[in-house]
Amino acid sequence: MYADDWTLDLGLQVADEPPPLTTAQGAKRSVSGMVDECIESGAATSLDDLIRQVSNFRQYRLFNALLAVLQLPNPRLLLPAHEWASRWRRTIRPEQRPLVLLLPNGPVMFLYDVSQTEGNTDSRSLPAALQNPYAMKHVRDADYALSWLSKNAKHDGVRITEGRRGQSSAGHIKRSLSGQKMRVDSRDGQVVAEMVTVRFECMLNQSYSETERLATLAHELGHLYCGHLGSGADDWWPTRTELSHEQDEFEAETAAQLAFRRIAPAAKLPDHLDQYNIDENRIDADWGAITRAADRIIAMSQGSSPKRR
Repeated sequence: MYADDWTLDLGLQVADEPPPLTTAQGAKRSVSGMVDECIESGAATSLDDLIRQVSNFRQYRLFNALLAVLQLPNPRLLLPAHEWASRWRRTIRPEQRPLVLLLPNGPVMFLYDVSQTEGNTDSRSLPAALQNPYAMKHVRDADYALSWLSKNAKHDGVRITEGRRGQSSAGHIKRSLSGQKMRVDSRDGQVVAEMVTVRFECMLNQSYSETERLATLAHELGHLYCGHLGSGADDWWPTRTELSHEQDEFEAETAAQLAFRRIAPAAKLPDHLDQYNIDENRIDADWGAITRAADRIIAMSQGSSPKRR
């Protein structure tokens, strides 16, 4: 009887399906799709940035380097699990998926980036080039502040997700055109079941600690609330999309620094601006926008729900 169940006529129009792609066509389209998705997701900010990442990853030839970057932006060092254990005495962090690259004269190899590993007291010290440039000491109650900041950002249409990134990629924020809805569970201390439109996508590096993700989120929201992504008619922050990249980064990082020194006075944030060669004395920053953004981030991280202004 069970065999007959598998032969039921479900009315599928198999004859109308398009012919399958050849292996070569399918492979080409799959890689092209991954390149497009890499840029659309923010894993690479542009095609030039993708080319930069591939060129800088010199461990493998260019096609394997491209495959590595498409699976994990900004990789640093890829090794099999057994080599991380034997050479560096490091273990693979839980729930990590290996990167799949082509093996010369063979099928494939399964590798893990340094950002997917963790050490212990017996581990060898990593060279400076392989260490997390945004590493921070643990801040007490960082999990509490991160949770509140993430929940309250939803009121402004910010959807926060965690993704796979190499250690040099902390996160990013961008406008969303998805039209998706997300649930907001509380407002002004009252439990609600409110649906809001996703207007911005913010990604945080899942390999970072809660303290490091909190600092990253403060920086990315600094971009939003300083107006670097523009604003809508009902938003309290301005539209200031005409600034240079250096101005954007200076304002967002300054807002994050101000907020963090109120949230955790003893904490020291890494010098994010080092990578941009910014001359702080020549940056024309809007300190009103910076302080308003920082005040907003502080209130949101301490449990205050955002209110329309």
